[in-house]
Order: sequence, then structure tokens, then C-alpha cells
Amino acid sequence: MRLAFVALLAVYLTAGAAPIVALRAAEPVFDDDFSAGDAKWLPSDAAGRWAIEGGVLRKVGDANDGRRYARLEPVQDVLVQTDIRVPSGGRQVLGVVLRGQRDTYLMVRYDDQSGALEALTFHAGEQARQGERSAKIVFEREKPHHLKAAAVGNRVLAKLWPAGGQEPDWQLDVPLNSQQIGRVGVFVSNNTPAEFSRFRAWTTGAEIEAIRAEAEAQRTREAAQLRDHLQLAVVSADRPIERDGHKLRPIHVVTYAHSDRRPVGGRLTWQIGDAGSAVDLSARDFDQDEYLFFTPEPSGVAELRVTYETTVGKTLQAAITLHPSRRLPWREYVKTCLDTLIAHGRDVYGDAKTPLFMAVLDVDTLRSPVSPPRLDALVRLDGRLHRRGERGSNLWYDQALLLAMYRMTELTGENKYAQAADAYVLHFFDHCYKDIDPQHVYRNGMPAWGTHVFWDCYRERPGGDGDGNGPHEILVYRPTWENMYRVAPSAVRHAIDGIWEHHVVDKFSGLHNRHDDGRQGCDFAFSGSSFAHALAFMYSATNERRYLERAKTVARWHWSNRNQETGLTADCPGLPRRYDGQHCHTTVVGPHAMSLLECYRLTGDPFFRDAAIGYIKAYDKYGWDEAAGAYWAMLKLDGTPVPGQAKGSGYSAWAPHGHVNVWRTSIYAYEHTLSAAQSAVQAYEATVEDGAPDAELLTIAKRWAGVVRQAMPPHTGRRWKRELEGALPRAAETGGAYAEDYARAISLMVHMVRATDDSLFLESAEELAKEAVHKLYRNGIFRGHAAKPYYETTNGVGLLMYALLELDAPAESLRGAM
Repeated sequence: MRLAFVALLAVYLTAGAAPIVALRAAEPVFDDDFSAGDAKWLPSDAAGRWAIEGGVLRKVGDANDGRRYARLEPVQDVLVQTDIRVPSGGRQVLGVVLRGQRDTYLMVRYDDQSGALEALTFHAGEQARQGERSAKIVFEREKPHHLKAAAVGNRVLAKLWPAGGQEPDWQLDVPLNSQQIGRVGVFVSNNTPAEFSRFRAWTTGAEIEAIRAEAEAQRTREAAQLRDHLQLAVVSADRPIERDGHKLRPIHVVTYAHSDRRPVGGRLTWQIGDAGSAVDLSARDFDQDEYLFFTPEPSGVAELRVTYETTVGKTLQAAITLHPSRRLPWREYVKTCLDTLIAHGRDVYGDAKTPLFMAVLDVDTLRSPVSPPRLDALVRLDGRLHRRGERGSNLWYDQALLLAMYRMTELTGENKYAQAADAYVLHFFDHCYKDIDPQHVYRNGMPAWGTHVFWDCYRERPGGDGDGNGPHEILVYRPTWENMYRVAPSAVRHAIDGIWEHHVVDKFSGLHNRHDDGRQGCDFAFSGSSFAHALAFMYSATNERRYLERAKTVARWHWSNRNQETGLTADCPGLPRRYDGQHCHTTVVGPHAMSLLECYRLTGDPFFRDAAIGYIKAYDKYGWDEAAGAYWAMLKLDGTPVPGQAKGSGYSAWAPHGHVNVWRTSIYAYEHTLSAAQSAVQAYEATVEDGAPDAELLTIAKRWAGVVRQAMPPHTGRRWKRELEGALPRAAETGGAYAEDYARAISLMVHMVRATDDSLFLESAEELAKEAVHKLYRNGIFRGHAAKPYYETTNGVGLLMYALLELDAPAESLRGAM
């Protein structure tokens, strides 16, 4: 029997025999054609009821989502196959559960909106995608299909194909962060009328062994390559730490190959002058893929020499020069960071070397990794890993980086910074677009940037959601349209015309959609105002009045849908049944009002200024809690605040109950406290520039700034604290917040100094900047968060650099890190 199994496995691996033959090597541990009723299935979960009728399993009842587990003991490595059909009508969102444990489970799901398979993990109603989706798959209604999925070791694989058709290769293959055991079952969502007609599960057999063998073969190949490409990075922290009355300098040791960290065991020896030490290490001694040791803080310049005799048969050496720590002018940190990015942060990957800046950079190796550890990415990015831009570049998130570069050229007279920024913009607008295919709604040639897509520098093509052709969505951040237009005028005009064409659903009312499909969808406040800002800029650049009218049309959508008594507007007026269609958040008085003020600056049309000020004053009237000295984070449109309560499930998890949370973890969500504070002081500045200072706005700005100061020092915000510290264990130890949070708070305080002449605000800005440098600056570059070793543009490093340049010249009226 053993010989027969080995022979079959060899045939499968070498001759490519169809998987249906391989399955005969082992009987399924679970097999049900639903002819015997519920006997083989556990009672229905609380999310929905299921029924077995006529040989099919389907979900019944009103619940939106539902899963049901087979009567099979929890397993780790498992292969499942189910036969499914979706009748006409309704959605197609369904899949299989792997390794399920109550409300924590792994699932492979087909989603008709993306037309692809994806692996998801769920915990207490919170969803996180594991890796990228598969390529698009055609799933025809009314026709039976086979869905096969496997969880083997740290891999999830899946495929979906028509019954009677040729079985394809694996269409989804993604790594996992954990390998728990659990149950298997079925899943439907969005009231999908799916019918399951057979369900089988295997825990042994040739196909599972083939997956394991493939993984082992891959490990063997990688080990051989590792020795040839292994390198050593040794990096000193910028400042010492205090321990038992002594000052010690942290030293970070990283072994890496190509662009990824690869910890290996060995004997590590280091020496400074006549002093030295040695230690034997295993790969497990590397925390977050680095080994950390400490040396006495040098009193003068000293050379640190490191030798690492690795267990893979290669000896690595490195030497670095240590200097006594000292505080530099703020612009020097920014200048060094920009120098580092120009030297090491640009696109030298893939077939073409380009002036694009990479979205993720390892601060120790100064390489953009192929597969950086997830760490906080899914928490920070709302469960959407494509926002990170791994292996790629995303100009939308680098707008503040551009501004910092232009400002540095102004300060130093060195053209290399502005030239690098211009080259980045020019290359992007020359090359980086989604595909054009009239058969697919999102393949409309819009720029490959924003929250769903980016430019994949390894593959020289769009990347991210929808395999690089997902939605175009720009929001929250303030773009430097002026500089981009100066470099690429026709391309920028084309992009802004595309916003009007693809995002503005109703050209009369201004109803818009954050996605570029031309259909009604989420009319977020912070995306609509981004559209208005773009159109207002185009008017300022061309003096073509149609752009002004378009900008006002989009901005009027929220303004005309505000509550006429309170002046409050919902975040999404076009979705009145959702909570964001029934409540006003800091998204309105933060990024939305900020963009309206930009529209006023660009056009001089008072409508934009008056609308922004109207929102700010209305929110202050109903949202300020004098007794608590804080603002409420969410208001009903009649002005009633929503008190604190437990976090909801699904989309409701993003609802910000209770008082505002200053130090935001999630990149978007519905809470933008620091932006609201910035908008308030900038609205006051606008009235000063108009020659009619509004004292009420200054009072509101002082309130917001007071809320921020009371929450200092920066720390992990309460709304996603548990999730962040679970995903990023060092966060509890390091404390601190994201670079963006420091940036916005520093910029706010600098503007408050000019507005009030109160030196306490300058002291707060200095305090924030000192902590940001201490926690985030390493190896000549800023990290996104103190608890990880990565520069990430979505963490707001560009904003931090611009804010430090504001603090470097606090009396100069710069526009703010927004």
C-alpha cells in the first residue's frame, strides 16, 4: 500500500495527472450528498438558519450572512471540495470555511464584485484578507460549479471551475500567519441564494502530500539560494536608552537576501576598540526578523565591527561608525531622510528602473521587500492589504513627500529634491494607469493610485485590488495639484476630467461615488471634497468656468442635504439606511472642510469658505461636551450625540461611538479628530486673510487643540488598541502613534502658535517633534511606527517630514501637513 501511494504521488508530481486521480489515494473523512438530512451537520450558527431539501443545502431566513459546520472533529491540514449552484437573482458571495472555531475562522470566498477568490480570516466579526485575491474567474449563474480549497501548513489554496469542465491549477495560493486547528463548513453572505449539493473533506491523500512536498521542495531550493545571496545589515539606533543607570546604544542586526529579511542561526561577534562579545544564535532569537544587542553609549567616535558566522556556511561582516547622540535642527532630520529616499527608496526593481518612490522600505536594509511581514498592515489599512502598496509605488499617498521635497529645495537651494519630485510625477503620469477595456467598468484608464490600486514596480503594471484594475478612489489627503500640473499638465487635466466623468453620478445634483464606476455608491464626505478640490484646481489653472461650476456642484451635494435646522450633514447622504447616512462625523469637519477651504483658496468663491465654516460651527454647537472637555465623535443629524458603546460587528465596527479618539489607528474609518482640529484653525486663518477675523472660529480651534493636548503624549488610540497590539506586539512596549498622527498634531500646534501668540502651543509642537524623532528616526529615515522596522507611505511619513519643516520655521505661513 505504501509503495502504491508513493508511486501515485510521483506520477502526480512529475506527470501532472489530474487531481481527481490523486483523490482516490485516500477516502474522504467527510462525505455528504445531503440525501440524509441534517445528520452530518452541526446545528446552525447564530448568524442564520439552514435547510436541507431535495438533496441541497441552502441558507434560509432573513440573516445576511451564515456559516454551517460539518460534523468533523477540528483539523489543521485539510482539503475540501463542494458542488455549488447559484440560481438567477441576488449576489454571488459564498465559500467554504477552513479551521473554524466558533467566531474565529478561516474562509475561502468567491465575491462577485471582484469576480475572484480570496482567503479571509474572521474574528469576532472583524475581517482580514490574507494576501491578494486570485485573478478574475467567470462564475455563471444557474450552472453547477466545483469549489476546492485546502489549508495545508501555512498555505491556503483554492480553485473554482464549472462542473464537467477541466479542473484548473490552483487559482489562489496565499500564505497564512497562523496554523490553528478547526472545523470545516460552508459560508454564504449578502443573502446569496447558493445551493450546495455535495461536500467532501480529506485530511490525508496524494493531493495534500503533493502540497506538502511542493512546499518542502521550495524550502530546499530557497536554502541553496540563501547562501549565495545572504547579506548582513547592522544599524545603530539614533539615541541611547537608560538601563540600570547606564546609557546603552541599541544595535539592530538583520540578515537578508535580495530584499527580504531572512533570519539564520550562527555565531555573532562584535567589537568596539578592545572590548567585544560573542553569542550563539538560532533563527528563533530574531524578533521581528532582527537580533538586538546593546553597547555602551560612545563618548566619542567609535567603530563597531560585527562578524556573523552563519549556519548556512557563509560568514558575513559589517562595520559602522558610532557617534555620540545629539539633537539636530528639525530640517536636518528631514534632509537626511530625503537623501536616504533618493539614494535607496526609488524603484530599482523589476525590468525597468524608474524615478518612482517605493511605498514600503525596510529601514535597516534600505530595500523594498517582496513579502514584508503583515504586522499592523491589516489593522491600519482596514483589512485591505492592497492599500499598503507592497512591491510598488502610490503617488496619492506621497503628496506630502512631494511637498517636503519642494520645500527642501527652497530651504537649501539644492535642486536635487525638486528634481526628484518632478521626475516621480512625470514618470507616474506618463506610465501609471489602469487598463482600458469597455467590458470592465473599472478598466477606464484612470491613474493607478489611491486606496485600491497602485503601481507594481516589480511587475511594471497596475497592482492591488482587482489585480490592479480595481476602483479608483482618492480621499482624505491634500494633493499638490499645482506641482503635478506644472510637470504634466495634459495628464492632470485628463485625470481630473476622468473624476467628473466616472465619479460624479448625477451631473445636476452632484451625487458622487467614491469609486469610478459611474453608479450610485458610497458618497463619502472625504471623497466628494477631494473631487471638488481637483475640479477647483482645474478652474484656477485654466480659468475655464465649467470647472468652477463642477466643483460647486459636487460640494453642494452634502451642503444641500444637510439638516436645515442644525446644519449637520451625514457623511453619506445618498445611503440613508446606513449609519453613515444618518450621522455626522469628524470626516465632515476634518478632511471635507479642509478640502473646501482649499477650494476657496484656489477659486476665491466664498461658497466653499462659508460651507466649510458652517460645518465647523454646527459641529461645535452640538458636538462639544463642556463637562467632559471633549467633542463627541458622532452626532445624529438633529444634533444628538451618540454615547459610548461596544464596537459593532461588520461595517458597524467603524462607527465612532462616544467621545473623539485623538490618535487614530485606522487610516480611514470615520474618525479624523486631528484633521478636524487642523481645519478649524485653517478656517480661522482664512478669515484673517480676508481681513475679518472670526473670533468664534478661534475659540473652536482652541477647543480642538485643547482636546489634542489633553491626549498627549501620543499613544495607541482606544478604538483599535486590542487589534493593533495583537498584530504588532511591540506597540505596547514602544508606545507612540503613527507618523501621520505626530505630523498632524505638530502642524496643528504650529498654526495655533501663529493664531494665538501662545508659546505653550510651540512647546507642545516641540515636545511632539522630539518624541517623533526619538521613536521613529533610524538609519537616516523615519519609520511609520515605533514598533516596526518599516518606512511606509500609508503611515504618513511624508506628512511628518512636512510638519517638521513647518516647525523649523514656525513664523512662516506654510499651508500645513494635511
